Amino acid sequence: MATAARAAPRLNELRDNPGAKANSRPLGRGPGTGKGKTSGRGHKGRRARSGGSVRLGFEGGQTPLYLRLPKFGFNRKDLQEPLEELTLGRLQLLIDQGRIDASKRITIADIAKSGAVSRVRHGIKVLATGAEHLTATLDLEVTQVSKGAIEAIEGRGGKIRTVYHGQTYLRYMLNPERWVAKGRLPPKNPRPALKRIGYWLNWENRGYLAPEAQLDDIMAARAGQEEAASADGVADERA
Repeated sequence: MATAARAAPRLNELRDNPGAKANSRPLGRGPGTGKGKTSGRGHKGRRARSGGSVRLGFEGGQTPLYLRLPKFGFNRKDLQEPLEELTLGRLQLLIDQGRIDASKRITIADIAKSGAVSRVRHGIKVLATGAEHLTATLDLEVTQVSKGAIEAIEGRGGKIRTVYHGQTYLRYMLNPERWVAKGRLPPKNPRPALKRIGYWLNWENRGYLAPEAQLDDIMAARAGQEEAASADGVADERA
């Protein structure tokens, strides 16, 4: 026991590891010390003066590296596109008031003209709030939609499609008369950016770029062509 007690560390024996602490060198004490006269600061200049150190990142007046490189990250405001929100309860109220016609496809332009939203900058997202009040069978085309809203609309026999609209194309949709008055051609709707296109490629979001949606459009177009052809045939027989 006595030997173990002597081998235990004691407070008076605590010290830094060898080489952990460097001894200070005397400055300005003659050339023999190696740091005499100017004390290692050289002759004149800002760094030779008292308090003459420069801040971190300073490059002598030229544009520093952290300003020459572009900003990057996941919180860039120029890439954010906030959507206007519209609940199913609010949408059903507008239908009941006659401000939206539920017998045809409801687009962002129809919603904006009804006064449901004050301003449309990037698009509209439909939420499931108030889904218990929904009684109409909807054919809806908006920018985004929640999962609950999809279940509520399709549960009542409705149809929904989420479509991306570029800002120029969105301005044309909201006010096509202005484009016609200026003699402009209708713009084409661009595809979403690669970072965001995944939402509209997913059929769970009822995206218009999903294979299921494109197949549905092809089948609908064929059905329309067959109906038109049969109508022309009936007209020829009557003639």
